[in-house]
Amino acid sequence: MSQKKSYITGYNKNIDSNHVLPDYQFGFRAKHSTTHQFTRITEHITNAFDKKQYTAVVFLDIKKAFDCVWHEVLLHKLNSIYIADCYLHTIASYLHSHKFFTHLPGATSQCRNIQAGIPQRSILGSSHFNVYLYDFPTARRALIDCYADDTMLFASSTRAYLTERKLEAIFFTRHITPAGLRNPQLFGTDINYKTTVQYLGVCMDNTINREQTCYNKVAAAYARMSKLYQLLNV
Repeated sequence: MSQKKSYITGYNKNIDSNHVLPDYQFGFRAKHSTTHQFTRITEHITNAFDKKQYTAVVFLDIKKAFDCVWHEVLLHKLNSIYIADCYLHTIASYLHSHKFFTHLPGATSQCRNIQAGIPQRSILGSSHFNVYLYDFPTARRALIDCYADDTMLFASSTRAYLTERKLEAIFFTRHITPAGLRNPQLFGTDINYKTTVQYLGVCMDNTINREQTCYNKVAAAYARMSKLYQLLNV
């Protein structure tokens, strides 16, 4: 094993051994995948169906989430979860070594330190982001699922108005959607309900129709295969 790979493996094991990452965070972790995440969600919704409950879900897509990670806050959190000093010092050196300046014709600004942002596709970027959000606020009557920065909030109840109070949204039911259902709000802005949503590459409808989901995935697979055939026939 190379020194670089050994360092990365040791760092991730150090995080896992501290048991700080919440169970609802499935992104870029050992023994976690989009399949596990999607299965967890559908099991909750179908179990709610068996109890004749409604489930309301709001999907949060944080724009430029990785760019909003403040370095000092990240280092503070790494220190608070007792990351080994050898990793903490290396990461601090890496984050503090990045600088920027602006250049225009005839003028160049002073060099400044970059205080926020981690490369999204870097080797340790996803691990840093998971630590940065490990203390994501939770609600007593709502559940959270995360895959890196893709977050969903959902709640189930036999009374539809309770789910809409707590939480682009979707209302899962195998019955007729109650009349007069109000849209949930976020910071005073209405979130419109949809009958289908895309989550983790899967199209979900408001009845959890597995046949339609499978059909969509098969259709997408055939579409990709057709492109491969075109390349092979060239």
